[in-house]
Amino acid sequence: MPLDHNSYKVLFIDEVTIKRESLIDGNADMSTLAPTIRTCQELQLQSLLSTALYVDLQTKIKSNNLSEDETYLLDVYIRPTLIWYVTAEYYLLSTFRQKNTGVGRQASDDFNPAELSEIQYLKQSAENKAEWYGQRLVEYLKANKTKFPAYKTDCDAEAADIPGAKTAFKHIVYLG
Repeated sequence: MPLDHNSYKVLFIDEVTIKRESLIDGNADMSTLAPTIRTCQELQLQSLLSTALYVDLQTKIKSNNLSEDETYLLDVYIRPTLIWYVTAEYYLLSTFRQKNTGVGRQASDDFNPAELSEIQYLKQSAENKAEWYGQRLVEYLKANKTKFPAYKTDCDAEAADIPGAKTAFKHIVYLG
């Protein structure tokens, strides 16, 4: 199912919630935060949910027509996952800015930006948390397929749909 252009800009989390429940400062500019949320939804969340469920939820959020099960899915599984993916991405975006003269580091008189290695450490830590929450989301969807009929683990390759992930972890550790 292709992405519904009318639902494209629907965010799974609002500004108040992301600022209240994440490590992102309350003064963060939504003009930078909104595209970060949208990108994390498309690149990370859609692959966990499957394109069909992703589009279905966006359409229902836009029309304010979520079922109780879908609201629970959003509040307990999707939003915590998204919060950590957005936090991971925002570490770099809040430190560096693209201007017409190039990319530069944000700074002020009473604030010293972290070094790139420190930012990368924080980003990796946030991504680890996002993957953990993402795995909970995947396991919940697998166990509750009947509640979410749009969730698909197998999709038609010609339709360019993304099937739901079998795991949220990017790096599998082999111990044996």
